[in-house]
Amino acid sequence: MFDILLQKIEALERASALQATLIAMRDREIFELRATIAARDAEILRLNEVIKTQNERIAKLEARLNTNSSNSSKPPSSDPPWEKKPSKGLSNGKRGAQKGHKGIARELVPVGEVDVIVPCKPADFCACGGAVDLDESDPERKQVFEIPQIKPHITEFQVFSGECSCCAAKMRGELPSDAPSGMLGPNAQATIALLTGKYHLSKRDVQELFSDYFGLSICVGTVCNAEQQVSAALEAPYEELVAAVKEEAVVAADETGHKIAGKQGWMWLAVTTLYAVFFARASRSKKVAQEILGLCFSGILISDRYNGYLWVSRRQLCWAHLIRDLNKLADAGGLAARFACPVLIYVQKMFSVWHRFREDEIDRDQLKTEMQPTRINIEKCLEQGQTVPLAEALCKSLWHLKAALWAFIDYEGVEPTNNDAERMVRQYVIWRKTSFGTQGEKGNQFVERILTAVGTCKRQKRSVFDYLSKLMTARSQGLPAPSLLQNNTL
Repeated sequence: MFDILLQKIEALERASALQATLIAMRDREIFELRATIAARDAEILRLNEVIKTQNERIAKLEARLNTNSSNSSKPPSSDPPWEKKPSKGLSNGKRGAQKGHKGIARELVPVGEVDVIVPCKPADFCACGGAVDLDESDPERKQVFEIPQIKPHITEFQVFSGECSCCAAKMRGELPSDAPSGMLGPNAQATIALLTGKYHLSKRDVQELFSDYFGLSICVGTVCNAEQQVSAALEAPYEELVAAVKEEAVVAADETGHKIAGKQGWMWLAVTTLYAVFFARASRSKKVAQEILGLCFSGILISDRYNGYLWVSRRQLCWAHLIRDLNKLADAGGLAARFACPVLIYVQKMFSVWHRFREDEIDRDQLKTEMQPTRINIEKCLEQGQTVPLAEALCKSLWHLKAALWAFIDYEGVEPTNNDAERMVRQYVIWRKTSFGTQGEKGNQFVERILTAVGTCKRQKRSVFDYLSKLMTARSQGLPAPSLLQNNTL
């Protein structure tokens, strides 16, 4: 009996040991299974993050692929043919004047300013034999404009020498004080600077034009010398404008790439109501912006969102740049488009009110009142858009600068866009496309000074050739350079 009980106990112990072994095996399998599940869950999370990152990257790449002149700073000339916008205003596709179009005719020059008058009278007698009574009160007038052949006016200075009959001292005549130092007179020098600085002709093109049109043979070195003479004469007027810009109440600024001896540089521009001042610099930095505007600049700056201007306390951000950014988000689709499309509608309403103000249909108080709902809606969209994929960076940037979105509402002379500076810097961009940039400091000085003279005269509605001619005449006579600070005809 005892042996049987012992056997049962041993059997129970073996069963318990087996059970413990099975439990341990089960626990180990459970542990391994849980580790596998945890590893799988971690891998799923990692893959989800990778998918999210890749989706964001794909969205950004697609947005870049869809970039064109309407949603970025790319020029319209870079748009592919299938994205070219059709011409506006075509009624039936036929060439020439359209039905209902009001024609524009050239106004006749007053008779007193005409050089030659050719009377065209009918015959004294009609075919029937009757005498013709001439009516000279109101003739039909037709004017033909012709450019006369230009021949250079050549002045020869003959310097004589002699000898004193008493002491045998050698004596030699002197050139007049207003005699040019080189072979070209003031008008010729002004013409060269105008052709290279405003009309973007190369030095060899200027050389050929002088030969073909003026009958004057010059070398490329003469063109370079004339540019340097004009640049030196423009030094004082240019420095006056540089100082004047720092005191202006409203300044629009922009910058674009510029090559200096083959290296990357920048052409800066500051535009006011009457002035346009260019600056050729080696860098695009906050330090250059402070040099141009002055450390104590207290006016309002109209610009894009470039961080080099963050130090300026009062600003107006360019809405044209923002519209392109919003168009880019709208083209991206998804949540970004759902954010951007309503904002674009509000912006359209904003410009509708602004144009009414520009056309004097409403005053500034009405402008502020009508802009208030649109301003609130746009700022609300910017606050909500800080969590929208692709739009969050733009919205966060604008949220911190939201006061700079509305300066045009409160201050006189402030525009909602930087179009004035954009149009003015375009003149330099065209020059850049047809040149190799500048090779040194003298080249930089000529480009920035001649473009400043051209741009400032344009804003003041002055003849830039007339100004340059007077400038070089004053230089040859040893007189102070005429100023670009004001225009008495305004």
